[in-house]
Amino acid sequence: MILNLSLRNPSKRKDLSSLHILAADDNRLNQQVLRLLFEQRGHSIHVVENGKLAVDAFKASATTSAPVA
Repeated sequence: MILNLSLRNPSKRKDLSSLHILAADDNRLNQQVLRLLFEQRGHSIHVVENGKLAVDAFKASATTSAPVA
């Protein structure tokens, strides 16, 4: 699981009040942690089990112009 957002120091980030996040992780516990972290902060998150599913979900969202989550 890799998080590249500064969740600890919100003063250093731009307005991220409502993100649509796509995450890939094959570990169920990590998936639950990701959902908890981001949903508690008001973001929507779609978690898939691997990179191929993440690419497929991203491509599908790009063709519909809708967020992945």
